[in-house]
Amino acid sequence: MKTKKRVKAEPESIGPWQKTKYANLVRNVSSGKYSVRFRNNGKLIWRGLKTDVLSIAAQRLPDKIKEVKDEQALLASGNDPRITFEAAAKIYLERVKASPDYKPKTKEYHEQRLDALFESWPELKAKAL
Repeated sequence: MKTKKRVKAEPESIGPWQKTKYANLVRNVSSGKYSVRFRNNGKLIWRGLKTDVLSIAAQRLPDKIKEVKDEQALLASGNDPRITFEAAAKIYLERVKASPDYKPKTKEYHEQRLDALFESWPELKAKAL
C-alpha cells in the first residue's frame, strides 16, 4: 500500500502568524513583518524586528533575544536604569515653570498638586517608570 507524501507549499500558520525555518522567528501574514517569539524565565516574549526581509530578520534575531534577556536580567537584579516618578515630576515642573504659556498661579497649582500626590502616596517617588 502506497501512501502519498504531503508537500507543504507554505510553512505552518498559527492564526495571523506564519512559522519560518528559523527557531523563534515568526512572520505576520497580513503585514509581512517578522517578530521574535521566545520564552525567558517562563514568560512568553514577543518583539518586532521591523523588517519584512527574511535574511535581515534572521540576522537581527540573536541580537534581539540577547538584548531582551539582558534587559530582563538588569530589571531582576534590582539596578533599574529607568527614571523614577520623582525625577520625571521634577522635569515636568521645570518645564511648566519655564513655559511662558502658563500664568504664575497655574504654575503654583501644578506644584501644589504634585506635592499633594507625593504626600498622599509616598512610595510613588521611588517607582520606576
